[in-house]
Amino acid sequence: MTIYPAIKLLLISPGRLPIPAYEGGAVENLLEIFLEFNEAHQHFEILCASASPLCQEGLAAGFKKTSFLYIKTRSLRFLVKKALFKVVRFFGFGLIEDVYFQEVLRNLGKKIHDFDLVVIENTPEYILPLRKVYKGYVILHLHNNYLYQKTHLNEEIIRSFDEIYGVSDFILSQLQNRIDSQRMHLLYNGIKVGKFNPKNPLEDCRYSRASLNIRPDEFVILYAGRVAESKGIMLLIDAFKKLAKIYPARLIIAGAPAFKNSSDDDCMVGARALAADLADRVIFLGYVDYDAMPSVYRIADIGVVPSLQPEGFGLTALEHLAAGNPVATTGLGGLSEVIDCATGYLLPIASDAFIDKFVAIIGHLYENPELQKSMSRLAIARAERFSDSIYSQRFKSLLQESFARAVAKKRHI
Repeated sequence: MTIYPAIKLLLISPGRLPIPAYEGGAVENLLEIFLEFNEAHQHFEILCASASPLCQEGLAAGFKKTSFLYIKTRSLRFLVKKALFKVVRFFGFGLIEDVYFQEVLRNLGKKIHDFDLVVIENTPEYILPLRKVYKGYVILHLHNNYLYQKTHLNEEIIRSFDEIYGVSDFILSQLQNRIDSQRMHLLYNGIKVGKFNPKNPLEDCRYSRASLNIRPDEFVILYAGRVAESKGIMLLIDAFKKLAKIYPARLIIAGAPAFKNSSDDDCMVGARALAADLADRVIFLGYVDYDAMPSVYRIADIGVVPSLQPEGFGLTALEHLAAGNPVATTGLGGLSEVIDCATGYLLPIASDAFIDKFVAIIGHLYENPELQKSMSRLAIARAERFSDSIYSQRFKSLLQESFARAVAKKRHI
């Protein structure tokens, strides 16, 4: 077995939410999973750059093998600087670097050169200012389809990375013929499947059918995620209106316009208004803490992921599977790599066709409870392919292989 040295790794999070991921965020949760894996195995000496609310650094105390560089993105100093930069941009005085990333570089100083590898999480634009000060090996971990447009700037960004890890074949397909295929690698996302498995005890039991006054005979449809028109939320409510006239069903919407503490926006207000005539048949839970989500998934009979734009992967769909919920989805982007024909259904995105297919799917499952149970078992089994262990092991292996290539590259310079 090959023995690798402890690789010095700099992980740069997007800077919108903190790590540990107590305020949510898909990228942040995935990073936390990998950091926990490294705690047990310590293949890497890690410094993780992250946003931090004021006075919350103590939450990272459980990590002994990862150091954190916290940028106080809610401090008065940071907010004033960000506001000034917005003014400069507005008046067109040139491109100003992202304030968070500028603070990361300022805090690191010359220590940036101590790292064997730098991984930028889902913020490809950080590479250009980074390349002004760091000539080492840089990897982009791309979760969203941010580089699909073939602009001059995007092509420069792509060329500036040594490698790109994509969370789905869909993400990598958008980069074909724009980067050497040997520099692209598939890294599927993963979750703690046991956390969602309905056979396991719940860590947080705050939601249940009883607490939401849902009758045993009611069929529960769950939408979990950000409330936005691009996520298909309005189309889903329209479809549920037709369904509610035929079957005893409830629709639960677990999510907010953004993340924790976000207020209602126009879409959320519109969704509530659209569902107003359905009384308590539609339940808006608002933002739900990640630890409480397994209890929400456990209420559902089916999950719906009606995205109208391609998803990079589809973590919500995977969480549904792990909880034993079949999934009805539009299948756009990476969603089709998570769900298969044994564990879910494909929905068209055209309005009338979506509504008709949605009603037919729910009706079929409602009238065939044994089919729902069979799909539930298959869903749990499929979710195991995307476990946190498989994800972390794959991430580790890719980084070790990248390190070997980085060493070889240095020798040839």
